[in-house]
Amino acid sequence: MIESFTGKSPKQPKAVLEGLVDGFRDDTYYDIPRYLAGSVEDNILFGSVDLREHFRTPTEYSAMKAGETAGMFCYEFTWRSVEALHSVPAHEQDVPVMGAKVYDERHKHVYTGVASAVKRDGELVIPMTFVDYTHSTLYDDLRLRWLLGEGLEGYDKRHRATDIYWQP
Repeated sequence: MIESFTGKSPKQPKAVLEGLVDGFRDDTYYDIPRYLAGSVEDNILFGSVDLREHFRTPTEYSAMKAGETAGMFCYEFTWRSVEALHSVPAHEQDVPVMGAKVYDERHKHVYTGVASAVKRDGELVIPMTFVDYTHSTLYDDLRLRWLLGEGLEGYDKRHRATDIYWQP
């Protein structure tokens, strides 16, 4: 399923990460109606009524491809991207990686961390990078490149890691 969604082999994690951008842009969007319902629920009704439930739809890859997904939140983009990275065993990947859930408490936001383990000058080094499919999806949905930043500019002071989890 990952290869049909991304157009890339799950054995090539970098290609999968890039393919997810197009897959998410083509088959889903950031769920603005559910976000607005949640804002009313949290900030006006103080959680007394679940308004988000009326907007929830399946977010599995098969549901996205079938057009059953109305939209996704940051944590759903993260779950799906980590699922894609873990869809084949690390020893079958051209560069073995692990996906992680990164939580930014300030913004109640979740995005994807990608790490590997390599030896450099005889020392174990664990390089890690971050990917935010909420931003890449909103680029197209709302034309917000100027606000969110593009490329490395998208990961400045707006993105902080309060916690990093092995899996979502």
